[in-house]
Amino acid sequence: MQLSLDQYIQNPVGKRSATLSAIMREAMQRAYTEKFNNLMLRENGNIEYYKYKTKDNQFIIHIKIPSETVKKFYYDVVFKFYADSSVLDLGRSINKYYFKAYSNDPAFVYTHCYVFFQNELFIDELKNKMVKEALTKAPTTKNPNNEIAYCKTLFFGYLFMKNRGLFNRLAWNDAEEYSVEKLRKNVMNADEKIAQREEEGAKVDKRKKIVVDQKTAKFIAHNARLTDEEKERIVVTSNVSKKSNLVKKTKAVNSIHAKKSNRK
Repeated sequence: MQLSLDQYIQNPVGKRSATLSAIMREAMQRAYTEKFNNLMLRENGNIEYYKYKTKDNQFIIHIKIPSETVKKFYYDVVFKFYADSSVLDLGRSINKYYFKAYSNDPAFVYTHCYVFFQNELFIDELKNKMVKEALTKAPTTKNPNNEIAYCKTLFFGYLFMKNRGLFNRLAWNDAEEYSVEKLRKNVMNADEKIAQREEEGAKVDKRKKIVVDQKTAKFIAHNARLTDEEKERIVVTSNVSKKSNLVKKTKAVNSIHAKKSNRK
């Protein structure tokens, strides 16, 4: 299959399926755009990326897309743009070129990779960086219809390129000569990235949880104005001894107040 990134963003499933209605697509596009804008604010607009160009006018970009939930954690997203005579004359925008993709975020690996690979939308040079089962085993649970669907990190990659004007061929005048070895060296294996994400995610979960009993939870609710993020830190359980209630209560409130002070 040959598909442009523009076509993928406008309607990933194409005419083959009516599963994703226009209303659903627009809602997802708005949600992803809002999430991406929030990420850009958090990262102060600093997203690391690398541009490569081949002698036969293929364009490859490697973008370090930030995780929404784990700070200072980045997924490798790679787009490869290529053209034939039918799209070469469509102007200076490579968004009209055909594209292939790679990402080592779990959603792409376990939901989208197989379908991309089967439809020749996966970057062949990065097969050795992907989990083998993701290339050979259909995602019967997460994508039972084997449809080409939105992948958030790919959508974020598209928005980043759009915001930076990277679909204009003139923006690639300073691109490096394409080196497969250099690209592979800078892209982490998907299984390693996923393991790293699980490890970092566990640290975040451990930091944010404050285990308290129901009385302590009520005390905190009445004595501190909490944001939604702070509310998520409170875990209410009945398995807290009375003797430790005051300690738990004090630690919980101090932890939240310390966080508020650090914001100032």
